[in-house]
Amino acid sequence: MLAWERPATQTIEKYTIYREGLTNQYTKLAEQPYNQLSVYVDNTASFNTRAYKYAITATDVCGEESQKSIAHKSIHLQKKYENNELQLSWTLYEGADIIGYQLLEGTTHTNMVAVDEFATDQTSYTVENPGTNLYRIGTIMKEEITPEVLKIQSGPFTLAMSNIAEATTDLDAETLSIAHAILPQSIQITSNYDLSQAIVTLLSNNGQTVYTGTMSGTQCSIPRTNMAAGLYFISITSTKGSVQVPMCIE
Repeated sequence: MLAWERPATQTIEKYTIYREGLTNQYTKLAEQPYNQLSVYVDNTASFNTRAYKYAITATDVCGEESQKSIAHKSIHLQKKYENNELQLSWTLYEGADIIGYQLLEGTTHTNMVAVDEFATDQTSYTVENPGTNLYRIGTIMKEEITPEVLKIQSGPFTLAMSNIAEATTDLDAETLSIAHAILPQSIQITSNYDLSQAIVTLLSNNGQTVYTGTMSGTQCSIPRTNMAAGLYFISITSTKGSVQVPMCIE
């Protein structure tokens, strides 16, 4: 997920989001109007596989596009489990002024809390007796980001988060694919695995549960009753493990 602040101006018409492929070669991902929530979810990225680097531009009302912003690179977290120890290693975040990192721990995606903090040059951590907890790495940013539009607010954001590492799981998150389609009356969830009876939870950006249901084979339909615009997370939990997918409703 990308988030940025919009300056108070009437001259910017839209933003364009780019992702780096080969070094310094960027591919256009999407355009976003100035008056829209300045949050973008890259559903084509596989964050369990590697880190990604992004940049954005602003186009004014005369059609002139700015230079690309300073690129921001996500954190890629890897794990190795042996002898009842979880070995974590990660790539450093690039692009923002940060003052440190946090190790977050929880039993689900929604109840993760910081259990340790460390300096900006640390790239590994050993968790003894991790049980079945989930772990992720987050940055502690020097300044928060508030992507606000009209009366709708998502944030502020003070952390850039890594992918999630599970201490033990049989669910292969690297091959599992969760897709969603936002329709006028519902949100359709599709998996490439049969996840019958897996628990589906839709969470708001502040962690509140909006919907709870179960998968029917590879499908689930979530009704869009009184669902405001903003950032949400689709969490799917089965006996084999759990995954979480961000979703932005405009």
